[in-house]
This record gives sequence, C-alpha cells and structure tokens, in this order.
Amino acid sequence: MPYEPADHPASKYWARVALLEAVKELKPEVLSELKDLSDFFQLALPHLQEHHGQRLDLWVWDLTESTRPHATVLQLRWAITAWAKKHNLNFDWCIGCALHSLVQWNSNEGSFKYGWSYDGLGHVAPVNDDEIRFSFELEEGWRPDLEGQETFTKRANEAFKKELVAYTTRLISLLAQRNQVKTRAKYKPLVDDYSDFTLVALRLVTRLGYKDILESVIAAQKKRKMKKLTRYKALESRIRRTAELCGIDPAILKH
Repeated sequence: MPYEPADHPASKYWARVALLEAVKELKPEVLSELKDLSDFFQLALPHLQEHHGQRLDLWVWDLTESTRPHATVLQLRWAITAWAKKHNLNFDWCIGCALHSLVQWNSNEGSFKYGWSYDGLGHVAPVNDDEIRFSFELEEGWRPDLEGQETFTKRANEAFKKELVAYTTRLISLLAQRNQVKTRAKYKPLVDDYSDFTLVALRLVTRLGYKDILESVIAAQKKRKMKKLTRYKALESRIRRTAELCGIDPAILKH
C-alpha cells in the first residue's frame, strides 16, 4: 500500500502477519498446540456470546484485559498465556490472533489447514469517491483541417499531464492533511533464501542463538562473501529492526 496512517498501524499489522506465517512454517507444532486448547475455548464460548454477542473485539478484550473475567474465560486466558509463554509469543496482539484462530477453527474445522486466522484489519485511505474521481476533457479538440495530427497529439498530451499533476498534487495534499504518509520502504532480505521475518522467528520461537542463525544464513549465501564479523553485525541489526517493525521490544531477543 503506497500510503498509510502516520503511526504505521498497517505496516505493523502486516509485519506481524508475516512473522506469524514464518512461525507456522518453521514450527508448525505452535499451531497444533494452540488447537489443543479448543476445549477451553468451547467452555468459554457461551459466556462470550451471551455477554458480547459476535463482537470478537470484545471477546479479545475479555480474554486479555478484563480485570474480572468469568471463570471459563480466566481458564482460557491461563491456557493461552501458558501456550504463548512456551513459544515466546506472549504478546497481547498474538493472544488476540490466537483467539481469532480458535474461533475460525471452531466454526470451520477444515480451516485449520490454512493456519492462523487474523482480525481482517485493512487500511482504506481517508478520501471519498468524489475526491478521487478523475476526468479529463480537452477544451479544444482536433481540427484536422487546421492542425496536423502530431501537433494535436503533443498539445493533448501536455494538457493531460498538466491536469494529472494538479490531480495528484490535490490528493497528496488531502492525504497529508489527514495524517497519511508514504509507506516505508520494505527491507530487502539479507539473503534470498531468508526473509527478515524468518530470521526473527528463528531467534524468537525456535530460540536459536545468533551464531546458529548466522551459520544457516552463511550456508544459504550464494552470491556474495563478506567478513564474518560484518555479517554477524548485519544479521543482528536486521533481526532487531524487523522485531521493532512488529512492535516487539528487541531486548526480548537477548534472552
């Protein structure tokens, strides 16, 4: 997406999706063990439906923030928190995603094969249909008896470009007024065989040390050679800043 809110919630959301997808590929038992908590979810489901209807956002609130949760919700909270701590995924956003996944798997058992289920957050630029409408009409059309085709084409193109610049300038100004910014450039992978999120998952969930991760990266490095120290610093920096993109404190990666 070319534009997003200035505080980058869309970037953070999709970064977290990418990380959880990497976790699924590297350690599929994370999802299997979450599915094993379905009994706890079934016990809490009547209370969640009775008090919150189908508002899944309130289900997540009850699970993660409520100070006086129902006994069944409290049991589900303990179970999911234990699961999250075991796999080093004890973040509210991850627990929320875990609940969304349990809901989806409960309503459609076959959906488990597709992995995580997300809350469906999307970003729509805050401009309406009238504001984004673009039309162009040449004030004076082509008179073949007075103007050659080449001259007319040049004149028409210049008029169109002028209108196009005015249109894009107006929209960019509207986006700026509404606290929208250009999406930050995505980091290129350190090597083709590893995404940045796979590197974070290796460190976070599989708990591999930087040295072990580096050896795996070096083994996949086919195109260029660097001094080992340089590679180590680049790897650690890459993992830390990708964790920050997910909203994860890099200090957690030290343990």
